[in-house]
Amino acid sequence: MSEGIYTLWTVEEEDNLQEWMARHQHLPWKKRREEYFRQTGKWRSISSLRSKLEQLDQGIRRQRPLYEEVVQTGSVWNFPLSEAFWRSSLLFPRH
Repeated sequence: MSEGIYTLWTVEEEDNLQEWMARHQHLPWKKRREEYFRQTGKWRSISSLRSKLEQLDQGIRRQRPLYEEVVQTGSVWNFPLSEAFWRSSLLFPRH
């Protein structure tokens, strides 16, 4: 069961996870989860850590769109919109 909002795995996280897990294999899963958060600042559930590790062990990586920055959280407004669009939108009162 999900423990919150899903956060996409970054390329850097995927590149580092197997080595990170090897260095922390002495810890129980709960402690690994806590240590991962402490070191990366990203909350990952135990099932998320296990699943991603299993996928990477099988050579499976997330398929990323060509222009990933467009789909990242908070990037929806990073593309230019015409002034006409803004004037016609309901966000601004008409005079």
